[in-house]
Amino acid sequence: DKVSQMRGVTFTKDGELSSGVIAQEIEQVAPELVIDGEYKSVAYGNTVGYLIEAIKELKQEIKQLKEEK
Repeated sequence: DKVSQMRGVTFTKDGELSSGVIAQEIEQVAPELVIDGEYKSVAYGNTVGYLIEAIKELKQEIKQLKEEK
């Protein structure tokens, strides 16, 4: 559920195109992923747990749909 609320973005930082998420948005969904320093940043490595669980949920849904055929 939380992964569905996250939004991936592309942005320019220090003149270079990059991609990721916006810390202020992630903070609303999963505040434990945000590091609050001079600038807010995201602990991207810690998002892995959420992504693993989202993949497992999707796999379960796919399995159920295949069984219904």
